[in-house]
Amino acid sequence: MENEMNPSEWWLIGTNFAVAGGTLLVAGVAAVVAIREGRHRDAERRERESAQARLVTCAVREYSNVTITNHSGHPLLDAQVIGLVDPKTRTLRAVESERSGTINAGALWEWPLPDELLSKMEIGAGESLVPSIRFMDASGVEWEREGDLPPRPRTATERRPRRRK
Repeated sequence: MENEMNPSEWWLIGTNFAVAGGTLLVAGVAAVVAIREGRHRDAERRERESAQARLVTCAVREYSNVTITNHSGHPLLDAQVIGLVDPKTRTLRAVESERSGTINAGALWEWPLPDELLSKMEIGAGESLVPSIRFMDASGVEWEREGDLPPRPRTATERRPRRRK
């Protein structure tokens, strides 16, 4: 004997499938909305964190000084020149300047380029060195910036001191 289902049972099964499908669809839409909202909040947070860092500039003036200028309304806790891009070879020469100490809001700090470094670099007319700097903003976040490129935060592994052998 066959077990036949009456139409009301088919209706019940169909309704259950529709409810299950709708539930999955709502959960999927909620997940997509949550992911987009999280990305939006992360972008806003990064924007807030980098607000001061974008207002810190660096330049080489007259091939004698690297100037770091704090155009923000908050002090920089520390700054250092870490490299210079040679315009002839387009290579980064690592340098380690002394640390600046605090650079107040609207102030600048100059580091004179060592003569021995300048003598090794061939700088033609109309060319300029591009400094690479490291600095700490008022909230304690460390940043790196090369010339006019956007600043980038340093990661925890980059901050770890190197072990000497």
